[in-house]
Amino acid sequence: MIDYYNAMPAWMYAPWIAGVWGAVLGSILLLMRSRFAVHAFALSLLGALVSLVYGQFMNPMPELPPAMAVMKYMPYVITLIAAFLAWYAWTMGKKGVLR
Repeated sequence: MIDYYNAMPAWMYAPWIAGVWGAVLGSILLLMRSRFAVHAFALSLLGALVSLVYGQFMNPMPELPPAMAVMKYMPYVITLIAAFLAWYAWTMGKKGVLR
């Protein structure tokens, strides 16, 4: 698995950074009740989607041992969480909770 991740192209760092740090920034902005949380979570969702498409369809992971087989679903779970957070921030923005 280490070799798999080390072999990823350099451009894949950009969606990963957008996904992770967009979620962190979005969470902080959501706590601050800032309307920019919606944009940060949208960026995070975009990063998660690009990572999902690359990791699942363009460069599939190698076969995992049975004890780790559930890990192949983790990118889908991460993308679903990112989508929920983006939806939640958007909904709170529409309700006027975010300034």
